Amino acid sequence: MTFYLNRDGQSTPFELEQLRTMAQTGAFKQDEYVFDRRREEWLFPNQIEELKDLWTIGEEDKTVAIQLPADFVAQLAARQKAAVAAPEVHQLAAKAVALTPYSAPRAPIQPPEPSSPHSGMAQVIQPRFVGQGGDLLVTMLVGYLLSMVTLGIYLPWFICKLHAYLAASTRIEGTPRGTLQLEFTGKGGELLGTGLVGLLLTILTLGFYGPWFLVKLTRFFTANTHAIAPDGTRYGARFEATGGELLVAILVGYLLCLVTLGIYTPWFLCNFQRIFLTKLILLEDGNASGSFSFAGTGGELIGPFLLGILLTVVTLGIYAAWFQVALMQFFARHTTVTLGAQSWRGRFSGTGGELLVMNLVGYLLTVVTLGIYGAWWLVKQLTFQTDHHHFDPQT
Repeated sequence: MTFYLNRDGQSTPFELEQLRTMAQTGAFKQDEYVFDRRREEWLFPNQIEELKDLWTIGEEDKTVAIQLPADFVAQLAARQKAAVAAPEVHQLAAKAVALTPYSAPRAPIQPPEPSSPHSGMAQVIQPRFVGQGGDLLVTMLVGYLLSMVTLGIYLPWFICKLHAYLAASTRIEGTPRGTLQLEFTGKGGELLGTGLVGLLLTILTLGFYGPWFLVKLTRFFTANTHAIAPDGTRYGARFEATGGELLVAILVGYLLCLVTLGIYTPWFLCNFQRIFLTKLILLEDGNASGSFSFAGTGGELIGPFLLGILLTVVTLGIYAAWFQVALMQFFARHTTVTLGAQSWRGRFSGTGGELLVMNLVGYLLTVVTLGIYGAWWLVKQLTFQTDHHHFDPQT
């Protein structure tokens, strides 16, 4: 994503990583501000979400906010509305600029009235995972210990706490309403009831209730997961598939895979993915506002699938990383997200080499540390998956 920095009388384009480097080294001047294309606003660097934690002035390692007089804020708002492809250069008011801690600014800048969230040029949507291995380790250790002490009764609460941590560590950048922060509000007590009933019925029916159990679990997690925009808008999802639909898909897929000695597997995978995605309805403040679609077919996947299996066997498993990435690329590029009148198509940019090195190092360090490094390995896996997933706007 490109930003425009007002510097030395000119607006110059900068990539986000360039701005991050400048924030880390204290290279920003006190009177500089940046035009953020995602929000169509002029912002001071410390107001850009990705730079807040990096902001420094000189050698002082502290976050600061820049306050402006109210009359200048009004002028700035008017100028923002007139901004075009290369934002025009503005001169700061002659009044002095005061610096105060960001956590408690004396007079925070009021943003101008936002334009319609579904209008203008769409941006690339980018998920980010910002969790830390240490935090995840503590969450997992406490959860494992309490689950063992309670003979498994605490497990639903552990699962909910883990999902809550993963959601709190995930954000989605570039959406029409800015950066979204994920939130999970599910409760262990509710999951315990759903899990006990579902597990019992699945056992009693010799597995036939499994698809209905899976539907109930999916609805629980989707109904309790939300993405919150800076303006308070809450996005969520509603899963509308039924157990009967999943049962038919599973039975037919399993039988055809058995009859064709596994050759039908790519069609089975595509059909299952299509059912799950097309039955997900996007919600905006509780109202249906978007959907997912999947256009992949078994005929397209069969070639990469068979080649991946063959090369994985021939290379004694080494090619598995490239095979996994090829599958992620296939499913990503055939997935489309629609919100309002805008659509985005998925893209996965990771490579097999990156995944192989990450997994080899992660496995070795996890063994050497008797499992402790596993939390950091999981964080790296989640970061790899999110940082390489993009959703490009479709015209």
